[in-house]
Amino acid sequence: DDYGATNFLNFSRTNNGHGNKLIVMFVSTTGDGEQCDSIRDTWNALLHKSLPANLYQNTNFALFCLGDRAYGPTAFCAAGRKLAARLVQLGATSYCDIGYG
Repeated sequence: DDYGATNFLNFSRTNNGHGNKLIVMFVSTTGDGEQCDSIRDTWNALLHKSLPANLYQNTNFALFCLGDRAYGPTAFCAAGRKLAARLVQLGATSYCDIGYG
């Protein structure tokens, strides 16, 4: 994908213990609430059950989700909402309210 699953997963190790990190993301939903092609590999890597629950400790994220309200409330921005939930499961903290549009 555009950023690279390996780079995204290794981000948690890049600050050498120097405080919190911040990931800023804009995520688009495609189809019926699916991840778009540009993040699909990263998304699949984030779903591995072997990832430690503290992978993103000391990591904050800011997320703006893009979607089409015509798909209904469950599919609207579903990719971003799923990503946010998974990051929290892996120890990340939302830096601010998630944006939707």
